[in-house]
Amino acid sequence: METRAAFEAALTYLNGIPLSTPDIHAALQAAGLAWLRLVAASNGVVALETVAAESEQLLQLFEQLSEHYERSMQMLLG
Repeated sequence: METRAAFEAALTYLNGIPLSTPDIHAALQAAGLAWLRLVAASNGVVALETVAAESEQLLQLFEQLSEHYERSMQMLLG
C-alpha cells in the first residue's frame, strides 16, 4: 500500500506542476488510466500476463513522459 500511495502522490504532483504541454498532459492522462488498469488487474483474479502487460504499458508511458519533460526543459533553458 505504501508504494501505491507514493506512486499516486507522485502522479498527483506531476499533474499539478506548471510545466505542461499538450503532449505532457496527454501522457499524464494516459499514465493515470494505465495505472488504474494495473491496479484493477492486480486486485482481481487475472492472469499474470495481464498484470505484466499493464505494467509494461505504464513503463512505456513514463518513458514517453520523461522525453516530453526533457524536451520542455531544453526549450526553457534555450
